[in-house]
Amino acid sequence: MRGSFFLNFTDAYLGRVLISLISLVQFFRPPKKAPAVPSAILIIKLSALGDTILLIPALRELKRTYPSAKMTFLATAVNYEAAKACPY
Repeated sequence: MRGSFFLNFTDAYLGRVLISLISLVQFFRPPKKAPAVPSAILIIKLSALGDTILLIPALRELKRTYPSAKMTFLATAVNYEAAKACPY
């Protein structure tokens, strides 16, 4: 590392200690609250018909995880036909 002796020393020794202290603080924080359940989900797929078909398992999982959420699919005409056939 280029720079002064002070910067090299700080990086090599004090940096490790500071990172360890920061990780300990993060460890003892209370857990974050779960995010709110979404009421609507927008899926945007404007190209690649194959990717739209491969998206079906993710749509199924979204519907299983958030059954009350309204799912909207924004797509091109080609992708719309594939999405229309999807039961999710």
